[in-house]
Amino acid sequence: MVMLVSSILGPGTIFLMIVGAISISFNIDTNWSLLIVSVPVVTFCIVCLVAKPEKQLLFAQIVSALFAMLMTAVFVGTSLQIQKDGILSPHSIFLFSVMGSFVTAAILHPLEFTCIIPGILYFLAIPSMYMLLPIYSICNLNTVTWGTREDPRPQEKNDLAKPRKSHHMDLVEKGGEGEVKFLWKNV
Repeated sequence: MVMLVSSILGPGTIFLMIVGAISISFNIDTNWSLLIVSVPVVTFCIVCLVAKPEKQLLFAQIVSALFAMLMTAVFVGTSLQIQKDGILSPHSIFLFSVMGSFVTAAILHPLEFTCIIPGILYFLAIPSMYMLLPIYSICNLNTVTWGTREDPRPQEKNDLAKPRKSHHMDLVEKGGEGEVKFLWKNV
């Protein structure tokens, strides 16, 4: 249930947070900020509905790079907002909650604690993960060449006629001392 709600609310929440952060970072009107964020997202929706998958991926890479640059400005703007409004502003609460969830996960999993180091890259990729990836995946539900779906191409007759080799391991007991060895067999 939580995953369903977060997958529905996630893209809109990230969209509005980016709009607000751009408005604060660049000191522009919220309507202009909304337009700045809407244009690439709507264009990406159109590209995903009309273009071939190769063009979709190229456009997604370009838009992701633009959003990553925008997120660096958002990070600076959020830092200024925290300094100006304090830690109880919505943007700072969002930033601290994201950072807190990662720090908590790192503390709970000490063997993977070093995975927290690329957290800045995660922060830069938030728009791509929460806005562009859901759009891309929904628009490409009919594409069966990615993911865990079966390959739609029929196999050739030659492939079916070839005998398949398999490997398995047998447990073999050698000697009277109870010594056990493993033996690989090709079948």
